[in-house]
Amino acid sequence: MGIALYTRFRAALDLIAYRPPLFARRAPACPVCGSPGRPFRQYRVRSLDECPRCSHIYTAQVPRPAMLKLIYSSFAYWHGDRDHQGLRDVHDRAQWSSYIDPRIGILDRGGLLEGSLPLRIFEIGCAEGVLLDALRKRGHRAEGCETNRAVAAFGRRELGVDIIDEPFESAPVDLAAYDVIVSYHTFEHLSDPARVLAKAEAMLPPGDNVCLEVPIGEEEYTNRDHLHFFTHDSLQRFLAAQFAEVELVDNSYRNSAGTTMGSLYGIGRRPNLDRPRE
Repeated sequence: MGIALYTRFRAALDLIAYRPPLFARRAPACPVCGSPGRPFRQYRVRSLDECPRCSHIYTAQVPRPAMLKLIYSSFAYWHGDRDHQGLRDVHDRAQWSSYIDPRIGILDRGGLLEGSLPLRIFEIGCAEGVLLDALRKRGHRAEGCETNRAVAAFGRRELGVDIIDEPFESAPVDLAAYDVIVSYHTFEHLSDPARVLAKAEAMLPPGDNVCLEVPIGEEEYTNRDHLHFFTHDSLQRFLAAQFAEVELVDNSYRNSAGTTMGSLYGIGRRPNLDRPRE
């Protein structure tokens, strides 16, 4: 499906994707802390609720899995998303440096890549796998999952990376077998982020860590692809539900239109209490 055709298809899909009960379900409460939400803003057929307790903002009508699969199934979706970031060729390393360097950089600064090689790293929502490829070239065992099967197949073919082409919720993974779980700009798309985080936590033995990146800021509220709009408070609470230590790091980047966009890194650590402390 070409980009122009996908754009028209997506516009038509939006008219029904957020309509309960057949195509969407009503969000019963805040997905972060479970508190009752209150109406926040209305955007055409999509409305947002706000949690008065943790300030998390989320879609009041969550598209059902079949609808989400339709939204993210076309390769044209990848083109539109990457073009928004000014990325067009997976083999152009100079073009991708502004995407890869900060994301590996936050792992380095947070100490998540310390230890003897190779570390086993899993990325939730890895798209075409460029980040996996970069981590692999640093000597790590990197693999991931991607809902969009066309994009996953593209990454396996062009980059030779290991990608499971199905949603993380149903992806077959090893428990307590990974050193680091990463996920960049994915959790805002998930219908049940708490369920995904709990599964990610189960993949890590004590002492290992997770690193997420989510967009932040009011300019994101009109983004029809996002089901969640995290704040500092809600991301802190979200990670603290599964991890003993939480660190938040503010970030910003410029998209292809030259607009400065905000994002927030969240690092969750689960100390190994059996490990001797210095």
